[in-house]
Amino acid sequence: MLKLYEIPVAYRVLMDSIDETGELTPEIEAKLAELEGNIEDKVDSICALVREATADAEAYDAEAKRLQDRKRAAANRAESLKRYLQQNMEVLNIPKVKTPRFTASLGTASRPSIRWTGPVEAIPESLRKVEIKFDGTAAYEAYKAGMLDDARIEVSTSRFVTIR
Repeated sequence: MLKLYEIPVAYRVLMDSIDETGELTPEIEAKLAELEGNIEDKVDSICALVREATADAEAYDAEAKRLQDRKRAAANRAESLKRYLQQNMEVLNIPKVKTPRFTASLGTASRPSIRWTGPVEAIPESLRKVEIKFDGTAAYEAYKAGMLDDARIEVSTSRFVTIR
């Protein structure tokens, strides 16, 4: 059985043999019919494999979401218990507790958290950070309007197969 990419080559060979004689012989007709059924069978089989792989991916996504939810719940539980422990150690003014398995101690971050609470326009120049980014949305609008003429801009269109 031919591979899918071999079918166009086989068609070309048949077309070349028709061009040589100028006639469509019964043998060539039989080979042509075999190829026609062949590509439909192959495409059907490949589409079935695509559907199966898509269903597997969806099942894996559902399982991943379920595990992510469990991970998030466990992480939240751990953080909640740590906050509870910290609050109690602070209230009791106990900086460190040693047990046979663990040592819990209160610490202070080496770097403070600093944030601006005023309006953005009032941020001092020395503390501003300016970020320049390519605006893909504006570029697409310019492309649609036929105004995208800078040679440094690459425009490419992807192709895809739709299976129904």
